[in-house]
Formats: sequence, structure tokens, C-alpha cells
Amino acid sequence: MLNQQVLEGSWKELRGMLREKWGQLNNDELDAAAGNVERLIGLVQRKTGESRESIDQFLEDASSQCLNTWHRTEQAFRDYTNATMAGASEFSQEAAK
Repeated sequence: MLNQQVLEGSWKELRGMLREKWGQLNNDELDAAAGNVERLIGLVQRKTGESRESIDQFLEDASSQCLNTWHRTEQAFRDYTNATMAGASEFSQEAAK
């Protein structure tokens, strides 16, 4: 089952994935369900006729994809920060000579 925190943290990306998969969902409906897994599943079931299991699986897969993207972005930011700090340290040492 999709974790409530994951849903809230990745909402914008998940919302786009939901609209891509089920185009009959509109933004207002999705916004009304934002942050509430049960409401979101109910909305998708009503609008699409999909089974709960199918929706759960889609949300699990989509949220995993969002988390993986977030973790890769976080690691890239750390790498960039570390490289910047190393460069600043070298510059500082050269300037002190």
C-alpha cells in the first residue's frame, strides 16, 4: 500500500502520472484527493472502473519511480556540493600562497 508521506511528498509528479494513465481524471478531482490515499483510490475506481489491486500496484510502481528520481537528484546535488567545496578549498589554498 502506498505510504501517505510518499503520496504527499511526490504529489505533483504522481498527479502527472495519474493523468497520463487515466486521462479522464481532472486536476480539480485529483487536487481534492491530494494527500489521502483512500480518497485517491476511490476516485480512480469511480472514474475508471479499475480494480483496487490494479490502482494499488500502479501507485506503488509510480511512487517507487518518484522516490528513485528524488534519490538520484539528491545524490547528484551532494556530489555537486562536494565538488564545489573541494574546488573552493583548493582556490582558498592557492590564494593564501
